[in-house]
Amino acid sequence: AAELVGEVDALAARVRKLNTMAMERRAKLLCAQAGLTSARLKAVEPNYYDLTLEQRRDILKAPSIHHLTKTLVLENQNCTREDCEDPANPKYICVIVQYSARFNSEKLMKWAREKCASSGQSLGKQFFKYRLVDPEVSYKL
Repeated sequence: AAELVGEVDALAARVRKLNTMAMERRAKLLCAQAGLTSARLKAVEPNYYDLTLEQRRDILKAPSIHHLTKTLVLENQNCTREDCEDPANPKYICVIVQYSARFNSEKLMKWAREKCASSGQSLGKQFFKYRLVDPEVSYKL
């Protein structure tokens, strides 16, 4: 039984590695398609997000923890459109935030309202309600 558990664990580790390699290839392709020539990707262990910011900084060889960021994919649940065709009023938005900073939803709403106003649209606060999307939606986008 212990031998079988060992084989299952080894197989699970191989599947994780293959998934990581596939995600890395996809990310590299997306970076190339977007014209990003200076992007550096780093595969990390599954426990990466359990580590301290200092440990993550060291793994990534970042100058400081203030260089570490997270990506938030948000949905405007009160968007007036169901598609993503209007860049001044998108249903989904990607925000990159430093781990050492706090995400400010009020600033995002202010920016979004100003973006709408600059395109000739006047929308009140009630048309902006940003929430994190499910991981499946984030991956699809």
